[in-house]
Amino acid sequence: RLRGDALFAGFYLNELLMALLQKWDAHPRLFKVYDEALCALQELPLNQRALRVFEKILLEELGYGLMPRDSADGDNDFLPDKYYRFVPDQGFVISELGEDAKAKSSLFSGKSLLAIASENWGDEDCMRDAKRLTRFVLSPLLGQRQIHSRKLFMQPGEAKIEEE
Repeated sequence: RLRGDALFAGFYLNELLMALLQKWDAHPRLFKVYDEALCALQELPLNQRALRVFEKILLEELGYGLMPRDSADGDNDFLPDKYYRFVPDQGFVISELGEDAKAKSSLFSGKSLLAIASENWGDEDCMRDAKRLTRFVLSPLLGQRQIHSRKLFMQPGEAKIEEE
């Protein structure tokens, strides 16, 4: 039984599935993670980790795996002291912090990316970056489709800002 924010999070997971998957297309791994996420959401407070894992696996199942696979030569490793910009259709490229403000929404620390890749969710910055990254990548996949459950999380004053 989901209550409060966990209920809204459950709606969010369902909306993503309905918007992004094809009817009758089986994804056993994704639905196992979906079931695990729903179970994790039953415990309060809201389990952000379960949401981020679900989003990450969803993107992988759709063919948009964000994190490079482990390689023996280490070519795909992020450096914790560097920053990376996510470029659609290219992936992550090393970037400088001094780039224009518009590009900063797609800028992520190597430290956070390493934590996301290994699903090490202990750091608050990593959780924020994981949420920002998945929203950034999901946005073009969703296109004009809105995720209505996100509005349920907003405070009353925030809804007006979002609508404008």
